[in-house]
Amino acid sequence: MGQTAEKLAPFLSDFKFDPQKCQFLGQPIDYIVFDDTEVVFLEVKSGKAQLSSKQRKIKKLIKEKNVRWEEYRI
Repeated sequence: MGQTAEKLAPFLSDFKFDPQKCQFLGQPIDYIVFDDTEVVFLEVKSGKAQLSSKQRKIKKLIKEKNVRWEEYRI
């Protein structure tokens, strides 16, 4: 059920982001939202589901601002 909820979330009435600005990844984070003023890493959970250890590590890196931009040119 969780995987279905992940894909339906942007179309629910209480979803606070513009679905057109949401890029679905699925793993390890469900969405990256490219809003006009920020980039949001968004994980969708249903019921009492918890973050995985990998998701907790990613959340910690983001909160500590260990995020960067890089380009790969070919």
